[in-house]
Amino acid sequence: MFMKTALDQADLARIWDTSQSLISKICLKWCPRWGDKSRLHMRLQKLPMHFFEASQPEGFKERYHTIPATETDGKDLRMENIRKDNLGKRLQNSSKYGMASLRWIAWSIPGTGLTTLVTDLFAARISECEIVRLHSQWLIIFPPDTSRLVDRGFAFCTEFYPNLNIAFVPAFMRGRTQMFPIEIINARRMSQDRYTCECVFSRVAQHKMLKGILRYELSHDCPVNCLTIIICLTFIRYEHIQYATDAAHCGHFAAQLMQPMIQPAGWQEFIDESCNNSKYPKPLDLKQVCHAQHMHSTCTSCATHAQYMHVMRNTCTVHARHNDTCMYMYRLSKSSKGRRTRTR
Repeated sequence: MFMKTALDQADLARIWDTSQSLISKICLKWCPRWGDKSRLHMRLQKLPMHFFEASQPEGFKERYHTIPATETDGKDLRMENIRKDNLGKRLQNSSKYGMASLRWIAWSIPGTGLTTLVTDLFAARISECEIVRLHSQWLIIFPPDTSRLVDRGFAFCTEFYPNLNIAFVPAFMRGRTQMFPIEIINARRMSQDRYTCECVFSRVAQHKMLKGILRYELSHDCPVNCLTIIICLTFIRYEHIQYATDAAHCGHFAAQLMQPMIQPAGWQEFIDESCNNSKYPKPLDLKQVCHAQHMHSTCTSCATHAQYMHVMRNTCTVHARHNDTCMYMYRLSKSSKGRRTRTR
């Protein structure tokens, strides 16, 4: 609820009628747990080739003459400026928004929008190509002879992929005054095919903590002077940005459970097979199970018999009479224990 609604901890304390310190302890304890569990599903180690083949929409393989294995895209999350640290303020400046931002990259499967890899949040001064280079060891999950659909920010990142997956990039002007007609047609088609990676981030933004401008108290969990600055890599990574990073991974994990944006080939057959109840065993009839267990057992105590009589009172008159007898004997024994014996 804290990551989904982005409410202040004081508001959550008023809603649940408790102290703000307790809400803070709960968030500090459970947000990393949700983030760690979601991170396990967002950083896959190995994917077989037939997985990419089965998830392809119709016409993708014929159009690109290869199997597009991934769509790579980045997202900038705007946040409040850091006024206490001038270096951190400069390194957070985003070229997209012109203000302090955080940046992360997601690799999703074309068509379905399933996310395979998600990075942590970095200061937005680092380029998208540099983030790909830092995570080049992850990219071995994309098999050889597969391709990727990217925009111009990831056009020159093929060398960072261990299997050298080729990139399909829409045509851009790049100093020209006019594009060829075939370039316009191909660029439009590629942009239509990779719109699903944009929809992935829109689904992730349903966690309102990742929407709009991130407040300082939601992104930082320790003083600013505890920033981890790595000058040799010319970027800054905030190890203490806990809530925002956990919310990003939880948002991607929640997006995995949504329906595919472009249904892959054979999707309807998969749904029909999954929803076929004939291959699953029928649910147990609890009333018949209790009746069978009771008929093969003996009533040794009133408590055991009362449990069975809750189900069998309307169907078994013999046991009902026995239950009345047991209750009468139980009350009689209780009344005899309460009497005082008089000694002469």
